[in-house]
Amino acid sequence: MGEPKGGNRALKVRFAYATKRPLKSVHVFGSFNHWNRTQFALVQVSPGIWERDLDLEPGVYGYRFLLNGTRAILAPKAPKIRDGNLNKNSKLVVSPQGFDRPVRRGDGAIFKAGLLPRPELTVRRAEREFLLVCQTRTRDVQRVFALLHGRRFRMKRVAGDDLYETWQVVVSLEPGEALEYQFLAADGGESLVFPEDRICQDSESFSLPDIPDWVGRTVFYQVFPDRFACDPLPACWSDAPASRDWYGGNLFGVQTKVGHLADLGVNGLYLNPIFRAPTYHAYNTLDYEQIEPRFGTNDGFKGLVGECHRHGIKVMLDGVFNHCDKDHPFFDDVAQNGPQSRYLHWFFVHKFPIVRERGQETYTGWAGNHYMPKFNTSHPEVQDWVARIGVHWIQEYGIDAWRLDVADEVDPECWRRFRKEVRNANEQSYLLGEAWGDARAWVQGDQFDATMNYRWRDLVLKRFAFQTISLKEFARGLDDLAEQVPTAVLGAQFNLLSSHDTPRFRTLCSDPDRLKQAILFQMTYPGVPCVYYGEEVGMEGGHDPDCRRGMIWDPKHWDRPIYMLYKELIHLRTSHEALIHGSYRVLKAENRSGLFLFQRGEGDGALRVAMNFGQEPVDVQPSAGKRGVRMGFKCDTLTVHPGGGVILC
Repeated sequence: MGEPKGGNRALKVRFAYATKRPLKSVHVFGSFNHWNRTQFALVQVSPGIWERDLDLEPGVYGYRFLLNGTRAILAPKAPKIRDGNLNKNSKLVVSPQGFDRPVRRGDGAIFKAGLLPRPELTVRRAEREFLLVCQTRTRDVQRVFALLHGRRFRMKRVAGDDLYETWQVVVSLEPGEALEYQFLAADGGESLVFPEDRICQDSESFSLPDIPDWVGRTVFYQVFPDRFACDPLPACWSDAPASRDWYGGNLFGVQTKVGHLADLGVNGLYLNPIFRAPTYHAYNTLDYEQIEPRFGTNDGFKGLVGECHRHGIKVMLDGVFNHCDKDHPFFDDVAQNGPQSRYLHWFFVHKFPIVRERGQETYTGWAGNHYMPKFNTSHPEVQDWVARIGVHWIQEYGIDAWRLDVADEVDPECWRRFRKEVRNANEQSYLLGEAWGDARAWVQGDQFDATMNYRWRDLVLKRFAFQTISLKEFARGLDDLAEQVPTAVLGAQFNLLSSHDTPRFRTLCSDPDRLKQAILFQMTYPGVPCVYYGEEVGMEGGHDPDCRRGMIWDPKHWDRPIYMLYKELIHLRTSHEALIHGSYRVLKAENRSGLFLFQRGEGDGALRVAMNFGQEPVDVQPSAGKRGVRMGFKCDTLTVHPGGGVILC
């Protein structure tokens, strides 16, 4: 078995095998091509040897090999890297020119070619407050400063990989000052200012986000329609899910359970795709204006929205505008009419005739999937159409929000148009983008209000489930993430422990005390908490499709203490102003004692939240001038026992 060998962009991929079963095809795919399984085919150059040349931008990538179009494997001799969903992949490092020269922090020599200003990552956090970012070569320099109008701001090292370390700092402009700055890197006795000319950015070109008023006091509940509820439940309901099977859940079933949501206290419903589609997950849409008949009817959906609104529950739909189904009428027109199709430029067509089968190379499918042709969202007609669909479901059916699938692979101009039209239809619409990585580019006020906060989830997993980072590292990681978005966006970020794309948190977190602490943290940290269906009753599940089991409706099989914990915390979350709009600051993150204590809000309405990760009881104090316990577990008044948590007021 071979693996890609890194170079200065150009590299050769080599795959060698020894097996009795013949190989018909080998592909390499990874984060360098959005995990498109069919884009890069290798060529057999001799028995058992497959190769191809690639030209990649410098970077650190995860990758795999795909054998015979079905079996994805790791390169056994390559180092490993984990993605944002805890999957392990082979690691490929493509180094920039000159990176073969070794560097060492503190040696007084600075690798000038590794000094990168990153003005495209500048964030306007408040009226005159900006986040500045730069990068240096990994393990090269000791300190970095931002230079702004004669003032020096020491930067924090917040991330790093095999090539670069990322540094950031929040600076404040004085009235009348322009956003003009440089950076200074220092190591040993040497320092270098970069770039040579000051970076000049128009501070007024950075818009500030306008978050809908209701978002901050909302707790969402995510429903995967085929697996949530129906009447009667089919015999397969409790079976381990198979990836392609319909179970029979529908929108009428969801409507009959609105009372369950109201009793739990959630006031937002997030529905995975419900438009007409041939698959149970419905992420390959056939008709964006019709409900999938297995789920119900358009009138039935309107009834569900009305029932939710009567209970004070907002409704958010899942919009899949990056791709559609291979039999969607627009793509079918391309397949039937070829170059004469009016929709030819709506997709990425490579050659005719169109072949809609696995392994095809006639068009681009999302992630290489032949049944999901990718829209050309840079085309103005596609952008017009996407915006029209967004407005349609708001005006005709009264939905309150859109969750936008694969948002970071869609042309940003498409989302700008979408936001403008949707906000014209309802200025209080919440727009949520699916972006697993750095969120800052998407939440500057011109596209989304927030993103699904998988980076927050990653920190929570490392601290609560796996305990691979210290409390101080956890606190610093949260602060670094918070700095990377506008202040208003922090209160709108979609904080989730599990989703239809991840293993369930309870399965990953084997310690029941840590599970309770994670729920407590989710419900008291700034942002919009989301409960994935069944989390409130203790459901488990591994990677997709196991995380999509049928909802447990028999109360005898519920984890009642977890259910009651969710009810109490959701009620507190949606009713206490400090948790809705209050500030957040860490008071203690003590690795030795295990005490993690933070405060929400200031003054009379402040709350303090304490958790004990240590081995001995710890005593905590409420906010100044107060003495009381709002709620808690494994605590006696103001003493929190190991594994316990408490809210103090």
